[in-house]
Amino acid sequence: MENIGAKLREVRERLKLSRQDVEVETARIAKLRGNPDCKISANWLYRVECGEHGIGGIKLLTLAYVYYLTVEELLAFDDAPNQPVEADWHLSVEPKETLLLTPGPLNDLARLKLPDGYSVPPKKTRLIEDESRPRTARYVRAIIGKDDNRMYPLLHPSAIVLIDRHKRAVAKPVNAKNEFEIPIYFFETHDGPVFGWASLGKNDILSILAHPCSGKSPLHFQYKQEIDVIGQIVGVQMWIVPPISESDGADV
Repeated sequence: MENIGAKLREVRERLKLSRQDVEVETARIAKLRGNPDCKISANWLYRVECGEHGIGGIKLLTLAYVYYLTVEELLAFDDAPNQPVEADWHLSVEPKETLLLTPGPLNDLARLKLPDGYSVPPKKTRLIEDESRPRTARYVRAIIGKDDNRMYPLLHPSAIVLIDRHKRAVAKPVNAKNEFEIPIYFFETHDGPVFGWASLGKNDILSILAHPCSGKSPLHFQYKQEIDVIGQIVGVQMWIVPPISESDGADV
């Protein structure tokens, strides 16, 4: 277990977190989940990082949550413990074939990602506050305003997008095979959030490009002065057909 302890220490130090910071954050997670096993003391973490103590599945997943590690990154740790993972972590299992879901873990995951209910989105695009996640979390979410069609039909108004804040560098143009391979970035400006394809030109002028079908013109900003890059949009949940509102007399 020495190897995994050293790797966990390396990740913690890269995030500039002290062991006391980890203790406070894991205590919050333990309270939130109602599971005291999630709490990790600074002293216990020190022994793990030094290879003096092993680490079980729940505590390892708690550290992954705090350190913003994916399951794939965890599995890359050479001697990570081979222990079953509790269902409430909502780890996805992808089937090899398309199937109609029946009651079970996959159906539960599908309902979590795409619930039956629908709430009316705001008119303007905005970030979604999530008090259950640390402020420095790698991923944040935003909802596309119902009047915001800048990337339609690629991203529909009312879509919920997942933003990776580790991917903030605007990539250079590439020969993409299709529009899905062109990165979409989410930005914050003085007038509010904006998203779209991005191009960094001369004199650090950042151009935000809309989808041609939207009919929207490009927006231009002075990079790092008039606009901040939140991150790259890496996931989306959206309705293909706009849901019927309650005012139309249908269930939502």
